[in-house]
Amino acid sequence: MVVSFSFGEWQQAIAIAIVLLINTAIGYATERRAVRSMEALRALGGRSARVRRDGRSMVINADALVPGDVVLLEAGDVVSADLRCADSAGLSVDESALTGESVPVHKTAEPDPEAAALYERAAMLFKGTHVVGGNGEGIVVGTGLTTELGRITRLVEEAHQGRSPLEDHLARLSRQLILLTLVLASVVAAAGLLNGKPALLMIETSIALAVAAIPEGLPIVATLALARGMLRMARQSALVENLSAVETLGSTTVVLTDKTGTLTENRMAVDGVVTVTGGFDFDYQANTVLARGLPIDPSADADLMRVLLVGVLCGNADYDVETKVGNGDPMEVALLQAGALAGLSRGDQLTRYPEVAEYPFDPATKWMATVHRDHDEYFAAMKGRPKWCWRWRIASVSRRSRSTTTARRTGWTWPGNWRLTAYVCWGSPSMRAWIRSNSSAAGWCLSGWWHFVTRRGMTSPAR
Repeated sequence: MVVSFSFGEWQQAIAIAIVLLINTAIGYATERRAVRSMEALRALGGRSARVRRDGRSMVINADALVPGDVVLLEAGDVVSADLRCADSAGLSVDESALTGESVPVHKTAEPDPEAAALYERAAMLFKGTHVVGGNGEGIVVGTGLTTELGRITRLVEEAHQGRSPLEDHLARLSRQLILLTLVLASVVAAAGLLNGKPALLMIETSIALAVAAIPEGLPIVATLALARGMLRMARQSALVENLSAVETLGSTTVVLTDKTGTLTENRMAVDGVVTVTGGFDFDYQANTVLARGLPIDPSADADLMRVLLVGVLCGNADYDVETKVGNGDPMEVALLQAGALAGLSRGDQLTRYPEVAEYPFDPATKWMATVHRDHDEYFAAMKGRPKWCWRWRIASVSRRSRSTTTARRTGWTWPGNWRLTAYVCWGSPSMRAWIRSNSSAAGWCLSGWWHFVTRRGMTSPAR
């Protein structure tokens, strides 16, 4: 372009300048759009924290936290620093941002072993994680770059960013074209001089040949191709921050990536349930329940409705059917979402079956139960891990059954992801006695006959 201006080739110089400006503008606009999206995502972190100082509770800016501060936590909070858990009342945290595991981690004030890995530290709360249940207190032990999230940030910033394969190819092609152009221009100039042509004419001819041989449109063509790939990936919810990454991904043979939140939706969903009488699958895209691959009316199956009722009642999460957004323990949100397919909402069912007591989830017992009133009778709903729930006395699935036949452990075959069982105890004498005396909830759990209603399969849906 400079050479064209110097020789008065205004049209050619202006054309080259326009091509370069368009190329630069497309690259800047495309990458700036991705950078703004990234900045918006980073802004989702906690900006404030509730602390106790001088015996008073106050809300301060998260940047003002210092080691030794006591931070108060409850469901919905974002942890603003690395904390050591000092008190936990059913405190559970979503650590998927650090570990990639969407199942909440239950925190305890019991000290961790010195050699415990990051995902094994039940007494630690890490910056950037989300409290999904319970409440508790933590003592600040790390802020800023001294946190686990800060260490990851520092490692990313220190990483060397090499050139993409396309940039290497273009650089190699440019060197080859420049060398070839110089050789050809020299040959043309020499041939003209040997034939008696004016020197100035041959110099101008050589320069014109060199300018014509260089493909000025190559960078803009490459930029447009990458921008189109970037746009297509954005439509598939894949955010690309750098244009060259599009071509790099296309040239990659092995990809190392995390699963949760990248390949999956970073949420849990009930994949299916099995009752004593049959199995059912859930299709959330079509909002239908399937039995043997065919859509059914869930309200027509009493066992299935009992399964979904236990999932809706036994928990503390919330789920908005309209926006399909839940708040609380991801597993409980998944149960509410499954219940919504059958028209069951937690608010309506609690109105119909008021909760009179709750035995909260305990990491030591691995189960949770709630007691509800049904007119003049009471019933209890329990959910938990299979190997812990099987220890209770199990009767048949019938609501009015008083059979003492224990469900056999043999004969049941489950896929590996079927990891949550549900039971219901309908108006047993021990429960009525407990209601009257208001004694420990463990009393009726240990003595009542529980009716097995389902085993659920939980999954993290793929994007």
